[in-house]
Amino acid sequence: MACVLVVMTIFALVIDRRSFLTAGLGYLAWLIWALASRSGEGLDWPVVLILIGGAVTALGAWWVPLRARLMRVLPDFPGKDRLPPYAKGAL
Repeated sequence: MACVLVVMTIFALVIDRRSFLTAGLGYLAWLIWALASRSGEGLDWPVVLILIGGAVTALGAWWVPLRARLMRVLPDFPGKDRLPPYAKGAL
């Protein structure tokens, strides 16, 4: 499930849609809680929500530089020129 969420994040960066990630926030909360419960650490829900909030805030703060770097690294593909523009000079 973590791999699927990473792929969704990369796809959201490519299409430049932060709202695409909101669908995965509930799954992310469950995933963090399940992994912590399985490892015996037993994180409480407030800690899980703080971790998710921190991750979402960090992603939002670095969205433009991350997207610019990803778009420069990706090879040309059909439709790349029709995606929203990205800052070529960022990072």
